[in-house]
Amino acid sequence: MAGELGRFRVPVDVRDVSALCAQSRQASLFETLKDYPGWRLAGALLTSRKRLALAMGCAEDEVARRFEEGLGRLIEPVVVENAPCQQIVLTGDAVDLAAIPYPMMHLFDGGPYLSGTFVVSKDPEFGRNCGSYRLMYRSPNETGIDLVSPSDMRLYYQRRLDQGKTLEIAVAIGCHPYEMLAASYKAPIDLDEYWVAGGLHGSPVPLAKCRTVGLEVPADAELVVAEVKLAIVTDDDIDIHNPDDLDWAMTFRVQADRDLIVVQGARGKHIDPSIKSWELGKGGLPTTAKLGIDATIPEGVPKKLYRRIRVYGQDRVKPEDYR
Repeated sequence: MAGELGRFRVPVDVRDVSALCAQSRQASLFETLKDYPGWRLAGALLTSRKRLALAMGCAEDEVARRFEEGLGRLIEPVVVENAPCQQIVLTGDAVDLAAIPYPMMHLFDGGPYLSGTFVVSKDPEFGRNCGSYRLMYRSPNETGIDLVSPSDMRLYYQRRLDQGKTLEIAVAIGCHPYEMLAASYKAPIDLDEYWVAGGLHGSPVPLAKCRTVGLEVPADAELVVAEVKLAIVTDDDIDIHNPDDLDWAMTFRVQADRDLIVVQGARGKHIDPSIKSWELGKGGLPTTAKLGIDATIPEGVPKKLYRRIRVYGQDRVKPEDYR
């Protein structure tokens, strides 16, 4: 991964995995976990734009364009036989979720969590849906999942609950980054995210039929268990990946009384205290406001007036010449 993978060869307590990932600039591969013989664990694979670009095979400033290309060529998935994810199958009493290494993630979490999941559900009217949700360990055969926050799967669940029925889901872990991007994309409810992943791959996503539920999961998954509030628009002379560039544009090109856009009633998260979700009542959906900032050069202002301040002599002398 071009120097982007850090290997931890000394045995690590799974409770310390998140803290080690948070302090590493690289993606992390834990080759030995205490009390979990035979397991390896990877984390922070896509937590930088550089690694995301590497996964997508493009330059950092081409990530958005590359994703749009995938959306423009949706490709239907295919079901395959003898899928790698079904080399070992455990059912019934043989299932033991305690055998899976669940890291401790954040203070005030209700327990250890698995993240980076690819969760599949299906609705008779809207079809298949794929999303990414954290799973909290509860018991050897039970996990918790967030169905309070607004999502397509929450709608699927509510529709089944109103009929007195359960909602089947399948959870895949260790999927290709394209599948994870598709699962995180806010697609229209009638768009199958597998088609989006296929467009990103440029070829159909191979799927495996689950043995115990009527769903399909990525055939190459390692393990299977049956939002942005702020947008800033700039001109092309601003590097949107450089915080200093964005701060400069917002300082000199934005007038708060005419360049701010507020969208009310957008999807929110119940874990955001500012929403005051405790006041919503039973079944209430949390909503929030989203902010847009027009940081382009104002109409009628010549671009030549936006000259950057430069330090005297910075092109003439270099620090390394004096060390």
